Amino acid sequence: MPPNELQPAFPAFLQHGGVPMEYVVNASSTGARQVDHGRVNMTLQKLVIHVKADDNLIKLQCRNSETPALCIQCIKSDPGAPQADKVGIATIVINCLRSHSRTLASNTTKLASREDDEKLRSAYQSCSKGFVKAIKYLLKVVSLLKIGDYDKANSGVMSALKYELSCGATFEESKWKLPGLVVHEMRVYEALSEAAFRIIDRF
Repeated sequence: MPPNELQPAFPAFLQHGGVPMEYVVNASSTGARQVDHGRVNMTLQKLVIHVKADDNLIKLQCRNSETPALCIQCIKSDPGAPQADKVGIATIVINCLRSHSRTLASNTTKLASREDDEKLRSAYQSCSKGFVKAIKYLLKVVSLLKIGDYDKANSGVMSALKYELSCGATFEESKWKLPGLVVHEMRVYEALSEAAFRIIDRF
């Protein structure tokens, strides 16, 4: 750039009231620049349609699950959801499962550390180890989704779910009661696993 040529203080898209330069036109009489409002409105309409389409895609992917509201809530909690395609939506649900697995692993570890009964402590520890393994399976599922191996991805979700089911079965058979918060997390985990199965099955 020549030394005497000054660079604009703001990028072009920040000039003219924040309207991109492509929407600015010369007025025929004065030569002053004016905003092409018609073009701006058309662009805004397209953006609105795009957002609605993304929202519809999320609902479409979740509608066959047994808990569509939970499925939608999980997906919309991710900032990248509006730009996600079908695989991206499935990945978000898997990430929700990973988050719940981490919470369950942490909670059962804490419960084990506070438990005096040896058998009950061992049961909590077994659950915690299972949830840690589930996290690893779910991480693998994300990789499988990226390469399009959907059958193995679903198998991975099932493998991860088995650890949660095994934990629940251990406590049910032993007549021990899990804390309400842990039970709630496990029910959510099961529901999101079912949602993941349904979503991936549609690919």
